[in-house]
Amino acid sequence: MAIKQNTIAFLETGSGKTLIAIMLLRSYAYLLRKPSPFIAVFLVPKVVLVFQQAEDVKMHTDLNVGMHHGEMGVDFWDPATWKEEIGKHEVLVMTPTILLNGLSHGFLKLSMIKVLIIDECHHASGKHPYALIMTEFYHRELSSARSDLPRIFGMTASPIKTKSENSFWEKICELETMMNSKVYTCCLRHGMRMAKAHTYPSLSSSLQTPQRRSFVQTCLVLVVNVA
Repeated sequence: MAIKQNTIAFLETGSGKTLIAIMLLRSYAYLLRKPSPFIAVFLVPKVVLVFQQAEDVKMHTDLNVGMHHGEMGVDFWDPATWKEEIGKHEVLVMTPTILLNGLSHGFLKLSMIKVLIIDECHHASGKHPYALIMTEFYHRELSSARSDLPRIFGMTASPIKTKSENSFWEKICELETMMNSKVYTCCLRHGMRMAKAHTYPSLSSSLQTPQRRSFVQTCLVLVVNVA
């Protein structure tokens, strides 16, 4: 599913969202391997997650992974430094402001990104850097019928916080529009299976240790079901 179309995986914490993202990266690896000019970008909202997600990608792939955040002085890098980083790394894990600034200054371009993974994508609203990346760059190029836009894979454990059902669905639609993606999750019905888009059951009390393993295996349908 995530190979064929832009996807948001709504799965509870610890259920394997990062594993799905890593499998997606592995499926795109042949397009990323150097000397390819293309990269994958893995966005995370906090600096601590840069290290965490980068280590996970390193552990489960053979891709060259770079870590980027403001404390490294990235804001002061010139085009030559960025060219060097892109030349030696196949996956760049970074906070969203880094990508936003890179796009704004022309150091980075969406056309060079084959996969854009957005962790905790429910933050993509208002003036959050996730939202600005989408509205100021992605959607502008989408409206011009560009065909070289990156595949988007969003991850969230809590897409919407609201007490109103009507408001819930409105916010879901807003998130899907912002991300140009469809939200998918899993449900329990005669065993584990993939749910249709817009199905959001409560998962927290249903999936204990033996079932959780089955749950993660089912989630892999997002990536490997490409027939």
